[in-house]
Amino acid sequence: ILRSQEKKFRRKRASAVKSVDLAASYHRRFLLGSLMMEISMLPEELVLFSVSLPAYEIAEMACGISCDQGALKELGGIVLNCQESGMFEGYDSAVLRSDEILESVHDTMFLNALERYGLTKVTELYENDRPSFELQVEVGRRLVSPDLVDLEEHKKIEADFRKKFGPEFLQDFMQRLEGHGLTSF
Repeated sequence: ILRSQEKKFRRKRASAVKSVDLAASYHRRFLLGSLMMEISMLPEELVLFSVSLPAYEIAEMACGISCDQGALKELGGIVLNCQESGMFEGYDSAVLRSDEILESVHDTMFLNALERYGLTKVTELYENDRPSFELQVEVGRRLVSPDLVDLEEHKKIEADFRKKFGPEFLQDFMQRLEGHGLTSF
């Protein structure tokens, strides 16, 4: 029943969606995620992906809203002026500062949403072992749709993980993918 309601909800036009409906949808997804963490026999990576996705979406919406306000709006103006004028003095520092603020907004909203539903295992993994968190979420994402990633995208993800977390991380990543039969790109 919940899946059919969710599909109906997604089919509605974005402009027609009431904020109450959106909040109710996220609330349902968090409740299901909380239950999944407690009783699911699905692979841990799939559960982690499913549980963290609604929090990620909320955090991304918060970042989008933040761009039109305060310091981010000012920094966006600086970046735009630099691009339009061709004079890039201050550009790098404005972009760097914007990225820092957006990361802070994202992490705050992401963790807050998870904490409100008692998903402390997820928040602890995110805060204390970010490489494992990102690895498991990526494997979970691929479990949802095994054909989601082609060889080119896989190589980009590998390069990003190698850069962020080091080469030893890739071995664990590939082992998890192989363990779920997700290595045919």
